[in-house]
Amino acid sequence: GEGVDCVQVGDRVAVLPGVACGTCAYCAEGREEVCDALTVIGTHRPGAYAQYCAVPARNVRRLPDGIPAAMAASLALCGAVAANQMTQAGLRRGHWVLIQGAASALGATTAAYAKHLGAKIISTSRSADKRAAMAAAGADLVLDTNAPDFVERVREATGGRGVGHPRDKPRGPGRRGATHPSLTPRGRPGDSRALLRRPGKKKL
Repeated sequence: GEGVDCVQVGDRVAVLPGVACGTCAYCAEGREEVCDALTVIGTHRPGAYAQYCAVPARNVRRLPDGIPAAMAASLALCGAVAANQMTQAGLRRGHWVLIQGAASALGATTAAYAKHLGAKIISTSRSADKRAAMAAAGADLVLDTNAPDFVERVREATGGRGVGHPRDKPRGPGRRGATHPSLTPRGRPGDSRALLRRPGKKKL
């Protein structure tokens, strides 16, 4: 549209789905995910299933050459969640991250992002095929969540300390029970579905 100079007609782009106001106190702190007026493209405003979709220019990112469309879509949807989780958790190089259900799109993206930051990754799945894929993707340790020695294996890998950054999906049977005993004393569990809520805040 008029006045937009960050992209040109014909550019391949990815669109971040969360639209923040950019002016409230939360946006000023860089916490756009809890913006007072946050809306989501495809939920509160027309989405990309339409033939054409108008979005704010600041939500558009030009894609580098070599990034396939499917990968770009995953990064736009899951990358921001993964990055925010790791930032809020204070992840540092060498920290251990436990990702329950790491075969999902968000789980795999979180594992890749944490690995990129220099973390050590423990990925889990109940599927042997998925565990093989996680190992091939570079996880430092791959476990079956339902394994009876799950906690012991985590403690052994981490030198007895446990993990400081578990990313959990509590709906899975046995996952929460396996995660909490695997924590360090100051471990910070995270759930990708969690969103700070305030009275009157729009449900996403």
